[in-house]
Parts: sequence; C-alpha cells; structure tokens
Amino acid sequence: MSRTPHIDGRPCFSQAAFDTVALTYLTDEEARIRQLSETVVLFQVMSRLPANQFDVIALRILWRMPTERVSEVLGLTPAMVRSSQRHAEPCLKSTLYPPETDEGTTP
Repeated sequence: MSRTPHIDGRPCFSQAAFDTVALTYLTDEEARIRQLSETVVLFQVMSRLPANQFDVIALRILWRMPTERVSEVLGLTPAMVRSSQRHAEPCLKSTLYPPETDEGTTP
C-alpha cells in the first residue's frame, strides 16, 4: 500500500492495469480492451479496501503468493492473512457483481 501512488488518499493503479498477466496473453484487440476495462474496475474497487485487506488481496490474488509468504512480507500471522482475505473477497464480489433486484418489475 505504501509503495503505490495515491490520489485523494486512495491507491492509484491506473498504470498497473496495463501490466497484467491476463492482458499479456491476449492478442485480439477487442478482448484486450474488455480485459483492461475489467482490470481497471477491479483495481478501483480494491483501492477502497482497508490497508491490510488491500495488501493481502494484492499479494494473494494478484501476485499469487501463498499465505505463509504473505504473512512474512506483511508481518501478519497466517490467521490474520486468511481473515483479511475472507473479509475482502465478499466486499469485492458484492461491489463487482451487485445482486439483481426485482424493483420496478411487475409479476
């Protein structure tokens, strides 16, 4: 978190979105644009997480580090790493994929 540039107190990943593994392997321009859009949205949502959750998600999900290595890097217990990930993932999912409502529809 501390190594990421910040805008308005939130980490900014704009440049990082262009340097992802998923983007590297895509050759179709339309697929690259779609992937880039999804990555930017994911990074924006991640930037709203509390610092520990942000760091854990970045290392566990984006860097695919095992829990034990994340624990060493962040100075957290493995239980705290797992807990941070368990709390962050539902937040990310609910923001990225909000539940559909039946509001405004008639039976």
